[in-house]
Amino acid sequence: ERSHVSNTVSDLGVFNKENGGIEIKAKEFSLGSEGSIESNTAFAGGGDISITAGESITIFGAPPDQSGTPAPASIQASTPIDGGKVGALTLKAPSITLKERGLVTSSSGSNSSDAGNILVITDILTLKDGSQLKSNKVEGTGRAGSILNTATDDVRLMDGSSIQSS
Repeated sequence: ERSHVSNTVSDLGVFNKENGGIEIKAKEFSLGSEGSIESNTAFAGGGDISITAGESITIFGAPPDQSGTPAPASIQASTPIDGGKVGALTLKAPSITLKERGLVTSSSGSNSSDAGNILVITDILTLKDGSQLKSNKVEGTGRAGSILNTATDDVRLMDGSSIQSS
């Protein structure tokens, strides 16, 4: 069954309000198959998502289900329409791994809104099995956010995984 943490502002009457953020601190953090953490907004300021772990952060999907559709896990900040400001995403741990199509994304689908920035603070960053770190702008005049990776030891991209800002 799907696990979900969400922070959403979508009321059209709440112009110029700020969405609260999501902050998680733990020794180890894992987000698995079909799990998601989301901060979404429309016509308001999007909340930031910050995950800090003393040892590791692991985001992983699952093998395909009976229909052949994989069940990825995701951390995402987004706005589908104009006027929303997408929040920033921060992951901080000595080891961060995305595997089995794990996804960390900031996106804006609206005309003038910018996608949020993604900050990864780690010693070792590993992406494999088609996993993605991405900030993207779907259409309009807004911009994709920056992705800053401060890995001090290794960055490993394997098996069709990617880091992209577009």
